[in-house]
Amino acid sequence: MALLNFLETLRDALVLEQKLDADIILRKYYGDGTYPVNPFKIACRCGIEVRMCPQLEGGFVGKLSKHDGNVVIEINPHIATSTVQQRFMLAHLLGHYFAGVADVALTIDDIRTESCAMVAVVSKFARRLLMPREFIEHVLYTRQISDLTQMASLLGVGKQSLVDRLKQLKII
Repeated sequence: MALLNFLETLRDALVLEQKLDADIILRKYYGDGTYPVNPFKIACRCGIEVRMCPQLEGGFVGKLSKHDGNVVIEINPHIATSTVQQRFMLAHLLGHYFAGVADVALTIDDIRTESCAMVAVVSKFARRLLMPREFIEHVLYTRQISDLTQMASLLGVGKQSLVDRLKQLKII
């Protein structure tokens, strides 16, 4: 029975990963070709209200919900204290939105440990959204910047997220 549940979860994660195509979302809702990618602009173009919400309860770093038919993303700036963390949290919650999830609240540990298959897939989506292959290739090959700290700064992401993305792309 446990094996069957595992296989169903794995299948669901694979289906979700195919559904979350960051390149299509970037073309449709961002499209200006500049980096760092601005997830706030993507949210705005999707009609999503983004709020910095220091009073978000329960130790949650971010929350996606509907209020009176409007989609709202709330980010707790007391937990996601840097711009980099806020951008990643927003990109992550946009992943849940594009996956069709209407209501989710996450702690920082959920994100760090990728607490379930869906969180892992959506974190991968967030990295693809914030660090499209063409932007990474431009930084590496056109601007000839290979220092990870400098690359992360240019792309507006954390160094570990950059390393994870470079591994996804099989660059490292």
